[in-house]
Amino acid sequence: MGRVKAPWAFRKGRKNERHGGYRGRWYYQVIQGDMDVIHEGEYFLLMRTGVMAVVNMIPLFVCMARNNFVGHAVEVGFDIWNLFHRWIGRVVVLESVAHMLAWTVNKVDQAGWEGLGEALRVSRFYQVGLMVCFFCVLFTFKLC
Repeated sequence: MGRVKAPWAFRKGRKNERHGGYRGRWYYQVIQGDMDVIHEGEYFLLMRTGVMAVVNMIPLFVCMARNNFVGHAVEVGFDIWNLFHRWIGRVVVLESVAHMLAWTVNKVDQAGWEGLGEALRVSRFYQVGLMVCFFCVLFTFKLC
């Protein structure tokens, strides 16, 4: 039996989009200066970094105890386990800062600097997020 081609390979004009579409539609629209596509990319960066920061907190919290079940199960010493925990924490902080910066850029594009200030004054959710990100950065550099 011969190799079966995917149905999208037969459509006209889709040869550049077979491998995820990045070298096709999205890439060339950014080169041409289509600002809606650039803002769409900012939104996806905003969502991905936030979700990944939260998801990476699961192994961070699992790794925080000195005598936990995962460390014994994989037979890793405390020093290596502590190093792993610290690097996961650093990755979470970097993702959180990237999420905060992407949100700030998105908010300034939508409502301007006045809208950003108003959102931070009114929304308790945004205030807590800003404080958590600030203290995570401080904790990473061991200033608090």
